[in-house]
Amino acid sequence: MTGTICGRTRYPVFLSLLLMAALAAAQQEPDKDGSKDHKITGRYQGSYITEYSQKEYEEVRFLKPPLDAGGNGAVPLTDAFSIPLSGRATTIVYRGPNGRSSLEVLKNYIDRLSGAGFTTVAKCRGVECGLNGNNQYIQRLYFRGARAHTRDSEPIISSDRDLIVYTLLQKKSSAGDVWVSLYGSEFQHGGNLTPSIAVSVLETKPMETGKMVFVDAAAMQEAMDATGRVALYGIYFDTNKAVLKTESARQIAEIARLLKSNPKLKVLVVGHTDNQGDFDFNMGLSEQRADAVIDALTAGHAIPAARLTPVGVGMASPVDTNKTSAGRAKNRRVEIVEY
Repeated sequence: MTGTICGRTRYPVFLSLLLMAALAAAQQEPDKDGSKDHKITGRYQGSYITEYSQKEYEEVRFLKPPLDAGGNGAVPLTDAFSIPLSGRATTIVYRGPNGRSSLEVLKNYIDRLSGAGFTTVAKCRGVECGLNGNNQYIQRLYFRGARAHTRDSEPIISSDRDLIVYTLLQKKSSAGDVWVSLYGSEFQHGGNLTPSIAVSVLETKPMETGKMVFVDAAAMQEAMDATGRVALYGIYFDTNKAVLKTESARQIAEIARLLKSNPKLKVLVVGHTDNQGDFDFNMGLSEQRADAVIDALTAGHAIPAARLTPVGVGMASPVDTNKTSAGRAKNRRVEIVEY
């Protein structure tokens, strides 16, 4: 005999539950384009990726509680409150399933990492973390130059200090230490309190050298004659900064050679970025970098400023896909354009 509930068969109820589960699965938000889980940390069931960044080499600081934030919530990034690290840096922000706390999600990550040989270096919860709810500060710490909100105008990560949970873990290895920073928070999403976890992985390794791309004056002239422009990759800046690195000097000197050999040549110095970060931030950064190149040419090589015009186009003119690190590297460049 078929079992009944209030005189009705259970099958329709069971099928309704299956349908509800299928609809819930269908409503799962997609991951951000180009993103993926890190093999070391994995993913909490039911989560999806809202923000993603990976760089083959980066210099970062991971917070080291207990923290002492000032009135604006900005913890001084000194060795007393943070650990300076460099290597392959990956940061992934996950939106977790409704009904789960950030603490529960974070502890699942800690269990996984502890089982893989990681040890806890520092941790805090709530007011112990010393932050006063300054979302912008946390945002800039994890995604320097990135936008602070999703396309739905919600915070990428919340920084309500009463809901913050944070743990820093380390795994020592002869091949290079691995550090994992876990920052958990919660905020209202669709009427529900939803967990958000920023997972940052730093695999320590030295920067690759011997990668400088140099274009001499003759090659620049050839490109200018053919297309009116030349892309240069031997001009270097630190991430999100507009100060020329010393290894750029050779390429700057060669631009000066080109200009001195063509006294009537006027050029646009055009800064380009990849798509990592906020549009307006990258527009400003790219123009600041163009200005830095011009300053080096005028101050260091006596090129008249009237022959040089700075232009910043940010991410607006890619030459390759921004979905891969190799493509993004091609998009980060300075171009010299005849006009």
